Amino acid sequence: MAPARPAPVDSDYRGVYHLAGTRDERIEIQPNPIPRDDEEDNLYATQHPSVPVLLLTTTPTHSPALQARLETIEGLTRLNHETA
Repeated sequence: MAPARPAPVDSDYRGVYHLAGTRDERIEIQPNPIPRDDEEDNLYATQHPSVPVLLLTTTPTHSPALQARLETIEGLTRLNHETA
């Protein structure tokens, strides 16, 4: 099943990000700088301050099919991989 088209989500904690997915996959497009009320930005991923936009994926187990699809996106750099 293909992921749904990303829909914007407005979060007090994360700012505006886009969310799509299926029952088993969650894909988020998250700006790294998160605007604050005091005009300064927080970073979502402080360990990657030079990355302006993050593509976050969540799956219950390692997904070779999703990894293969992501590897076809030109300019996308894999920063890290974590397992639960």
